[in-house]
Amino acid sequence: MFDLSLYQLAEHPIIWGFLAYLFGVFHFLSEPYRWFIYTRKTSNNTFKSFFYIFSFTALASYMLPFKLGLPFRIYLLQKVRNMNAGAVMALLVLDGIIYYVGWGGAALVSIVYGATTYLNIKQLIIITCLGLICIVLSWIVYKKYSSSLPDKLLTKIEKLKHSLLIIRELEKSQYIASFVVVATDISSQVFRHYAIFMMLGVTISFAQVAVIASISIFTGIISMMPMGLVGYDATFILLAQQAGVPMEQALLIPLINRFISLSLSGLFGIWGALKLGYNPLKGIKQIRSLLSSSQ
Repeated sequence: MFDLSLYQLAEHPIIWGFLAYLFGVFHFLSEPYRWFIYTRKTSNNTFKSFFYIFSFTALASYMLPFKLGLPFRIYLLQKVRNMNAGAVMALLVLDGIIYYVGWGGAALVSIVYGATTYLNIKQLIIITCLGLICIVLSWIVYKKYSSSLPDKLLTKIEKLKHSLLIIRELEKSQYIASFVVVATDISSQVFRHYAIFMMLGVTISFAQVAVIASISIFTGIISMMPMGLVGYDATFILLAQQAGVPMEQALLIPLINRFISLSLSGLFGIWGALKLGYNPLKGIKQIRSLLSSSQ
C-alpha cells in the first residue's frame, strides 16, 4: 500500500509542499547573511544575531503600521548589534541597491525572454500599466507617511555621508558575495513558485515559472507596498493565465506563497524574539510604544 517508486514519490503533492517550504527558508536566510557579509570585519560578528533580528522584525512588520517597520529594524540593530544609526542607514541603502539591481536584472531578462516566447505587445502594455499604477500608489503612501517619520531618523539622514565610510571600506569580494546571495535568493523564490505549481498539479515549464515569478515579484517590490500587495498578485495572476493556468489555480498560488511566507515569519519571528530576550507579542508592543513616543 505504501510501496511508492521514486518517480511516484517525486510527483507527490506533499513532497512538493515540503520543497516549497524549504525554498522559503532560503529566502529568510538571505538578508541576514548579506548583513553578516557586510559586517564580517567587526568584532563579535555572528550570523545568528542578524538572523534573530531580521526574523523578529519580519514578524513585527506584519503587525505594525507601515511607517514603523523600518524604525523597528533600526532600533534592534542599534540595541542588539550596537551599530550607530548612520551605519545602519548606509547599509540599508547599499543592501537595497544590490537587492533591487538583482531583482531588476532578473525581471528584465524575463521580460525580454517572455516577450519573444510567451507574451505579446498587448500583455506587455498591461504589465507596464500595472507597474505604473504600483509606482503611483507607492508615491501616495510615501506622501501620506513621510511627514510623520521620526524626526531623529530624518536628521540622521543628513549625517549619512559620514557613515558612508563603512561602504567605502567594503572589499570587492564582499560585494560579489552579496550579489551571489541575492542571486541564490532569486533562484530559491523561482523554485518555490515552481514547487507550488507542481504541488497543485499544474503542467508548466520551469522557464515559464521563472518568467512569471521574476516579473511579478519585482512588480511587487517596486510597488513598495507591504508584502508587494496588489502589484505581485495582479501581475502573477495575469501572467499565469497567459501561460494557460486556470483562473482558480492562478488565484490560489499567490495565496499559498503568502501563507508559506507568513507561517515561516511567525515561526522564525517568535524564535528570534525569544533568543533576543523578548516576549514576541509584548516585545513588539513595547518597542512600538517606544517608537511612537519618539515621533
